[in-house]
Amino acid sequence: MTTRLPPVLQFQDSHLPTHSTTGKMGAAEVPRVQPYSGNQPLLQATHPPLSAPSPDADGENGTKYSMFNLKRYRKYFNVDTEDVLSRMLDSVVGFFRADFLEKTTDSADLYGPFWIATTLVFVGAVTGNYANYVSYKAKHSQQPDAELPTWYYNVDKVGYSAALFYGYVGVIGLLLFASLKWLFKSTVSLAQVWCTYGYSLSLFIPISFFCIFPYEVARWVLVMAATLTSGLFLMLNFRQPIFDVAGAKALPVWLLQGVLHLGLGLVLKLYFFQYW
Repeated sequence: MTTRLPPVLQFQDSHLPTHSTTGKMGAAEVPRVQPYSGNQPLLQATHPPLSAPSPDADGENGTKYSMFNLKRYRKYFNVDTEDVLSRMLDSVVGFFRADFLEKTTDSADLYGPFWIATTLVFVGAVTGNYANYVSYKAKHSQQPDAELPTWYYNVDKVGYSAALFYGYVGVIGLLLFASLKWLFKSTVSLAQVWCTYGYSLSLFIPISFFCIFPYEVARWVLVMAATLTSGLFLMLNFRQPIFDVAGAKALPVWLLQGVLHLGLGLVLKLYFFQYW
């Protein structure tokens, strides 16, 4: 009797191209697998493996794409959590160091500023309303529940908060950039301006939660301390770029930047954290 051996399966190493990645967002092109042709082995590579594209080939500077192509703006969002937290920490702990613009010359991001501004839109509205509720309860603590006036959530604070924070970072930053670019021929990019303005607001996120407590003096101290810290961060970083190009007009422009930031802090205190 003849013994039949079971068939032996043999596997070949795959030569399919792998997807090389660069940076934090991967390569620009996903490798394509060609359809199987009957005159070639199934696992034979149809083209040589891809190597990691160079920055120029991938359009790292974004100039190879039109302004309507999202790939042009990809580099401004090529950051991770560690990058964002590090820059937030720089704006708070290292506010006295005027090196943020220099460090972000080739790596300015817009993800962090957008996230910070969006967080402040909702945090400002929620904590402002909750602080008003705490004040309302303290004011009517001696009244029976049946006689308490109705307290209403002020939904308008969401819209005003969005206008305040997006407007401050987007519009004020754009006006500063336009002044430096077209009036004084500065080389500072719009992305750098928005990046610096956005990260300057980092300290207002935790301060908003502390302002819930109904202690007027403490609220003034907290808001003004955050305004002073973030204002110094802005003014120290923009001092050299402004004074290098603006000449005799440098001081008024620089001081106007500080006045506008002080206005931001006063609006936060007098509208969002003012309790009657």
